[in-house]
Amino acid sequence: MKETKVGAEWTRMLKVEDIELGGVDRAIEADGAERRRLSERFGLLDIVELKAELHVRRLVESSVIAVEGKFSAGVVQECVVTLEPLEARIKGTIAERFAPVGDARTEFVLADEDEDLEEPLEGDSIDLGEIVAQSLSLALDPYPRKHGAAFEPVAEESDSEPPGGPFAALATLNESDG
Repeated sequence: MKETKVGAEWTRMLKVEDIELGGVDRAIEADGAERRRLSERFGLLDIVELKAELHVRRLVESSVIAVEGKFSAGVVQECVVTLEPLEARIKGTIAERFAPVGDARTEFVLADEDEDLEEPLEGDSIDLGEIVAQSLSLALDPYPRKHGAAFEPVAEESDSEPPGGPFAALATLNESDG
């Protein structure tokens, strides 16, 4: 079986040198094989649709690349109560920033909570598919529950009932020997 590297399930590479002055727009959509691999990665029953509309641009007078846009997905998860398939529509936004490795902006610093730090940009390309895949994974409901499904706890045995289990019959023999 061929092992898939995390992040290789859906790749849409954009070379940094192809980012024009005003930026570039990309509409991307995962095909059936890519959706199956992402379903396995995220523990989903299925991803029936995954697409995104992105705008990639260079920030003025810097080496920072901004990726902004929106994505939508149709997914099938397993209900945590009934274990039945549960369909969901997910929509989200993307706002990521990248700076070349070694840029002062990617070095570890203690930043204000409101300040966004750039991700390191290694190499000469940005993987738009992986950016969307990570955004989808963060938007998934970690505990999907079918409407109206409620967890019913198992009733505990009371002291008045005979004990259950593999040694219950032996306990009744001891009581009869008295």
